[in-house]
Amino acid sequence: MKGVMKRTLPVFILALLLAVAPRAALAFEDAVADVEWKVLEIGGKKIEGDAGMLVFHRNKVAGRAACNRLFGQFNSIPNKGVAFNQIGTTRMMCEGKMEFERQLLDALEKVRGYKHDGLTLLLLDETGGVLVKLVQ
Repeated sequence: MKGVMKRTLPVFILALLLAVAPRAALAFEDAVADVEWKVLEIGGKKIEGDAGMLVFHRNKVAGRAACNRLFGQFNSIPNKGVAFNQIGTTRMMCEGKMEFERQLLDALEKVRGYKHDGLTLLLLDETGGVLVKLVQ
């Protein structure tokens, strides 16, 4: 009997820990995921022309930043928050588009939350200020 207890006790403790461990929350609500979001504004400035787009799927982000393809990951943070990390792009040079691309990448690094309202998605900084405005 003691041998059985010695073997099953670690398994029981592991199962118990897994059962009570907090589940990873989804960073974005379902209505935001798997939708093409077009970049409309960065830092309150309207972007003219093909401004790029983002798609969020599970914990990944993909899209394009005017010139280059964009890819990366994001994590959930408490209170409807999200933080991007490991953001990368392809390495093409497009005249007249690189400044916008740098602004978008810099903004994504500062994102700590979001607000979704119908066809609009706002990516917010830690104080709730709008960094990037996207539309469907």
